[in-house]
Amino acid sequence: MEEKGVEIIIGLVQDLTFGLSIMCGIGGILTELYKDVTFRVVPIDGYDAEQMIEEIKGKELLEGFRNIKANKQLVVDLLLKVSKLGQQLDNYIDQLDLNPVFVYEKSLVVVDAKLILK
Repeated sequence: MEEKGVEIIIGLVQDLTFGLSIMCGIGGILTELYKDVTFRVVPIDGYDAEQMIEEIKGKELLEGFRNIKANKQLVVDLLLKVSKLGQQLDNYIDQLDLNPVFVYEKSLVVVDAKLILK
């Protein structure tokens, strides 16, 4: 029911080696097709969030590719909020998936979310 935007995925996952990690990538069905995602250990800061986006092959979708309007800073802000949530609830979260998140010029919308508790 939401207008299509640039689709991204943001999530948290408990890794056996690294602990709670945050993930970001191109979302929707393209996540499974291209596996264009990047990871960091929680917590992250603004620099980490920006670098995560830089590592995504589809980052141009957030940078005005073909005049597509998507606000990259809102993605950075969401990554920081999800990292903070993960840090605060590390003992309870096994997985969190926000997919897809539609990114627009002035806003973003989490269209689907899944939380799995430990």
